[in-house]
Amino acid sequence: RRRGVVTTSPRYAVLVVAAWRRLESEDVMKRGGLRWAVTPLVAGAVTLGACTTGGVGLTSPPPAVTTSSSPTLSSAASTTTALTDDEAAIAAVREFSRQFDLALESRATTEFRKTFTDGCRVCKEDAAVIDQAALAGRTFETGSSELSNVIITSRPDPSRWLVSAHLVSPRLTIRDATGKVVSDSPSETSTKQFIVLKRADAWLVEGVTRG
Repeated sequence: RRRGVVTTSPRYAVLVVAAWRRLESEDVMKRGGLRWAVTPLVAGAVTLGACTTGGVGLTSPPPAVTTSSSPTLSSAASTTTALTDDEAAIAAVREFSRQFDLALESRATTEFRKTFTDGCRVCKEDAAVIDQAALAGRTFETGSSELSNVIITSRPDPSRWLVSAHLVSPRLTIRDATGKVVSDSPSETSTKQFIVLKRADAWLVEGVTRG
């Protein structure tokens, strides 16, 4: 067992990844699409939510591998900037969250889309929600999300790891094209679980769920 990392058998970890994907798919269909931090436009509004319900039977998170903020990256977390794989995987999660915040602010999702793979259904649907809001003239008023205790919880294989993070989502107010408030959601706190995938020299988010 490595310090700061929860290790499991390869077979168990692979089953965990499969379970997450099944939970993500089933819950999206049952609940109409709760996502990483926003829900689809319903009656002209967007409210804070989460990716899925339920959780996965991992052990309690150990002390974080690193507690310092990751370097500012333009998109995916690259391992070519002198980062170790541990640091780059954690940086990928932080960058995903940062680009999501920027996408809400700008209502442009180009850079946000660079932080996740095509396999992340939740991520793609969040990006589509933001794109729809931009087309409809809606605006998001919010602050920056806060991620802490970002840790690697398992390494199912050399290129696919599991990461846990504590997320504080700020208050989110949505206005329509006339400036009228159509939704006002309070700050929320949750624990998120991420699947991160290494492609070439970069780590990308492949899935997100709630712990």
